Amino acid sequence: MLRPMQEDESGYINNIYIRPKGPFFDWIFPIYRMTEVLKFIEALAKHFSDENASFHLIINYYGTQNHRLQQDGLTYSLTDGAVCRSDFLNGSIKEKVTKIETNIEELIFRLLAPSNLRAV
Repeated sequence: MLRPMQEDESGYINNIYIRPKGPFFDWIFPIYRMTEVLKFIEALAKHFSDENASFHLIINYYGTQNHRLQQDGLTYSLTDGAVCRSDFLNGSIKEKVTKIETNIEELIFRLLAPSNLRAV
């Protein structure tokens, strides 16, 4: 899947009423999108593989430099120093498909936690 960061679109709420200034990552979108991808992998595996199936998911974010992590509703924001200094982030996980149903939260954390994403 290839898609732009929704937060960068001109019609996105914080780009109309900017508080605080600057580009940001809405911390809800990556969680939602990766959960959706994992559930899609799980559904495909149920129809086209057996219980031993595994997957390797790789994510890449481009154009991330100077983005802040916050929520659109501005009820959650990191300190002013929490700015991405890299223009490219990537992460990956390899696991058995059965883990999606039993422990999707851990998979999402392993994939998206800032300590698990690599700056290039």
